[in-house]
Amino acid sequence: MSSFPDRQREHAYGRHAPMPPRVSSWTTAAGSFARTLLVWSDRARQRRQLLALGDRALHDIGIGRAEAAGEGDKPFWRA
Repeated sequence: MSSFPDRQREHAYGRHAPMPPRVSSWTTAAGSFARTLLVWSDRARQRRQLLALGDRALHDIGIGRAEAAGEGDKPFWRA
């Protein structure tokens, strides 16, 4: 088995391969930011759709118009 300083690992067949590069904190932060934007976009879309539902559809999912309006009027960043 190889030592840590040479940044190699042993595969099941005994061959060595370089360790994958470390992910920088900027890459991690960018990925986290992108995921947050996607969640916010999806949340805003769902709330617009909820506000567009008719009374019959709201009744089918078990909520009233006032409850739908309360949820639909929330800002996208609030869960």
